[in-house]
Amino acid sequence: MAKASPRLKPIAAAADAPPATPAWGGPAQEAKVLMVLGLLQRGPRHGYELHRVVVAHGSIYADLKKPTLYHLLERLARAGFVDLRTEEGARGPRGERLVYSITARGQAEFQRLLESLVTRYTPDHMAVEMAMSFLSYVPLARALDWLGQRQAHVETYRAELTRQLTDIATRGGVFAQLSGDHLLALADAERAWVSQAISTLQAAAAAAGPGTDH
Repeated sequence: MAKASPRLKPIAAAADAPPATPAWGGPAQEAKVLMVLGLLQRGPRHGYELHRVVVAHGSIYADLKKPTLYHLLERLARAGFVDLRTEEGARGPRGERLVYSITARGQAEFQRLLESLVTRYTPDHMAVEMAMSFLSYVPLARALDWLGQRQAHVETYRAELTRQLTDIATRGGVFAQLSGDHLLALADAERAWVSQAISTLQAAAAAAGPGTDH
């Protein structure tokens, strides 16, 4: 005989007036919100299951750590984008776990963010741009050594990314492949930039002559 599904009971509802849409804080945070709402498109999930999906997608969802995920789910619930219910029968002293599902308001926010992030181009500035402007304060040999280390890190990252995305594209289809292709393109651009930066500094060192730091 099939076991009956665990009974779901709603958590106390918020005020009748819909809360204001939060200011997410830029494209990086909007992408995380989109990610969570997107993971709920296939139906209700509990927090552990959501985190398991995030981990399974490797580098694509790398910035969404477990504490960040649960904090974001709380914000989404307060904004009316996610509904919370408790599921009885879970392990632990409370004997229940939270189940998250997307609301109609959440669906509208998902569509808004999806359109915004696909159509907009926002250059992603990394800390390295700021750091490069101060490389003149170290000897050229040290700057070249640091860039060589960065180059090695990029190669390691790209190799691991390629391994992860081969599996993700197989399971996720053409749109997962597009996501992976974008990450690879960014890694390739970084690899090309580091190589050019090393060549530029090597030429500067050669022009300066032996015994010159800069």
